[in-house]
Amino acid sequence: MTESIEDRVRAHFAEQAARDDLGEPDPEVAVTRALAAPRPTEQGRGRHGRPGRSRRLAVVGGLAAACLLAVVAVVAADRHHPGSVHMSNEPTTTARPTTSAPEPSTTVESTPAPPSTSLPPVAPATDAVTVGRDGVLGWWDGRGWVDPTPDSSTPLRGGERFQVLRLGRPATTATGSAPRLDGCGAGDAYLVDLGSAFDDPGVAVAVTGVAGVQPRPAAVLDPATPGYREAAQAVLQTLGITDPGPTVAQVVRADIDGDGSDEALVVAERISDPQNLIAAGGDYSVLFLRRLVNGSVQTTVVEQSLAAGSEAGNPFIERFRVGPVADLNGDGRMEVVVDSSYYEGSSTVAYELAATGTLESVMAAGCGS
Repeated sequence: MTESIEDRVRAHFAEQAARDDLGEPDPEVAVTRALAAPRPTEQGRGRHGRPGRSRRLAVVGGLAAACLLAVVAVVAADRHHPGSVHMSNEPTTTARPTTSAPEPSTTVESTPAPPSTSLPPVAPATDAVTVGRDGVLGWWDGRGWVDPTPDSSTPLRGGERFQVLRLGRPATTATGSAPRLDGCGAGDAYLVDLGSAFDDPGVAVAVTGVAGVQPRPAAVLDPATPGYREAAQAVLQTLGITDPGPTVAQVVRADIDGDGSDEALVVAERISDPQNLIAAGGDYSVLFLRRLVNGSVQTTVVEQSLAAGSEAGNPFIERFRVGPVADLNGDGRMEVVVDSSYYEGSSTVAYELAATGTLESVMAAGCGS
């Protein structure tokens, strides 16, 4: 006798159970339930229904139900299998095509911030001392700038190694003597002997206690560079001076504060007697700073010397020159050294770029009456 469908279903599930123990559902129960289902009546089969087909459909339906339950059981068992992949962030269990974009991870990843255009905080050096031609300008004591007075003592003991700095030239080195308090013109100053370090003319300073004293370059530009004469003319007008052709004596450009944008230092002057610096009427010397602020150029006057007029009786004029632009305390920001010469003396001043965007004097040394 030919094997019945019922026997084949039983044999199939028996073989499957021997290979893989799926637990519930039991195929015996599924088949029994399918066979026990009531047969549809003639009225329920439709107009063209055939006698005897309903039983085969019931068995096949039972087989399909059993298979579906078995698949559900396998999926349920696999969801908690240690090697399975869980998409806990999936809103639905519907499978997505492999060509679709990957699902976002449930782990929030922060996007790295763009590099900052300003320098990170750097711990300044302690007892970083700056010496000029006319003596000790001052030092950084770890908390602030110290401008020496005859009543104060310097951190120098003698034998310190200095870096000698000049604008537009490589640094050299020199060993300093112990400081001595000595008279210089109308006042006293702490003088340090650096041998021949200051023999060459021009503005120079020597620094000890700072390793990276020149973190960024300072460029000396041609004074005839377009735009600076017009800038000087505009600055002079704010000071009450009308000069259609001002002389631009010096242009220095450097990223002073390390924000990635260069600042420009400009000296404009009209000096009738550059040898003696005795001014005629209308003479002037002006140092100003140009910097970019929120996309616009901001101009501020750093130093100015304006002649009172020849009828005032031999008025004097100061002449300004930008010297080294260097980091004098090791904080990553650079200071600007400026020399001021006048009839009976000179001075060297170090300026720091303040939060207000202006250059402010932090230490100085001079000699004269």
